[in-house]
Amino acid sequence: MAASSEAVARTEIAPLTPNEKVKLLRRYEDYCYQIAYYLLNDGQQARQAAEQALLALYKQEEWYEMAHAAQKAKVKRLALHKALELRKIIPTVYRGRFDHSGE
Repeated sequence: MAASSEAVARTEIAPLTPNEKVKLLRRYEDYCYQIAYYLLNDGQQARQAAEQALLALYKQEEWYEMAHAAQKAKVKRLALHKALELRKIIPTVYRGRFDHSGE
C-alpha cells in the first residue's frame, strides 16, 4: 500500500515518468497473467491478454492515483476483460446485468 501512497504523493508534485509507471505496473504483472491464464488455460493467450491489460493501465493516469486495493481491482477487471475479449465471449452488460434484448 505504501507504493500507492508514494505514487499519489509523487503525482501531486509532478507526473510519473515512464520508468516509474512501468515499475509500478510490474508489481501487478504476475497477478494479471494469472487471472488471464485461469480463464484461457493457454500461456500465449494469457500473456497477450495481460500485455493488453497492462498497456491499457499504462495510459490511464488516474490509475496511478488510486489506492492499492482499487489498483488491484482494476487490474483484475481489465485482465478478465482482455482474456474474454481474446476468446470473443464478452456478453453485453448493462448496469451489472446481462442484456438479453437482442435475443
